[in-house]
Amino acid sequence: MWCKTAICEFADRSYDVMTALNSDYTSVYYVDLNKNISVRYINKLTDKTSEEIFTKGHKQHSDAMRYYIENYISDPLRAEAADAIKALHDCGISKIVMMTGDNEQTAKAVAAKVGIDEFHAGVLPEDKANFIKGEHEKGRKVIMIVDGVNDSPALSEADAGIAINTGAAIAKEIADITVSSVDLYIPVTLRKISSALMKRIHRNYRFIVSFNLMLILLGVGGIIQPTTSALFHNASTLAISLKSMTDLIDEKEQK
Repeated sequence: MWCKTAICEFADRSYDVMTALNSDYTSVYYVDLNKNISVRYINKLTDKTSEEIFTKGHKQHSDAMRYYIENYISDPLRAEAADAIKALHDCGISKIVMMTGDNEQTAKAVAAKVGIDEFHAGVLPEDKANFIKGEHEKGRKVIMIVDGVNDSPALSEADAGIAINTGAAIAKEIADITVSSVDLYIPVTLRKISSALMKRIHRNYRFIVSFNLMLILLGVGGIIQPTTSALFHNASTLAISLKSMTDLIDEKEQK
């Protein structure tokens, strides 16, 4: 189990401190500003202490640094994050991109864990907007999910903008949709609702056009009277209206 313990100052050097716990010993990681790693092992039974140093040239430095980045620097991931990304893919979202101002190693670790298709690290607000413009030039539709004030330019550029309700006020003002940060499956539900809505609109349109065309032809042919045609027309309109008032998706499909 990993837990952040402190940020310490030793003489003129600053260290991030991370503690790893297991059944036999406690490992304390000291990472200085030059990214050198010092690991102090404390035996739980004997209280004896040993220390190992991984400098940048050490053959195990990269492994130790990756451990440090994945377990300390990066924010803890939500347990359902990977499943939510998979559900978006299953809903027809062909490409999921993460754009962050964090460093590349952290972004890469997070993207690999949750199954993101593409990531961009160290980006500026204008980079996000330019990326969306580039996707538009390729003929793609873009949905942008943001929470910060600096994301407003990208939010305005996207075809559909979604803001987190705990984010910046200006982002919520510009966004087309504001969602709760509690449930990561909300974008999945929104996708299902929008797809079901478009299917219903197209189905209703086809039915209305074909049914009214049939009534016109029957009336022109003298098969039915105008009053009968009007009755069928109004009855069909009422039936379609009542059908359209039902839920687009049931509760089982919301997750």
